[in-house]
Amino acid sequence: MCVLDGVLFGLPMALLMERKNLQMAAGMHWLIDFVRFAGGF
Repeated sequence: MCVLDGVLFGLPMALLMERKNLQMAAGMHWLIDFVRFAGGF
């Protein structure tokens, strides 16, 4: 499960950072965390 989480959440942000910049990757990370947090309610 941990490896799957790393692939599903880590890899897209790493690719985004490589193609765009760190700000875009951090923003995507924040958005994913927010959606997961909101889904908990």
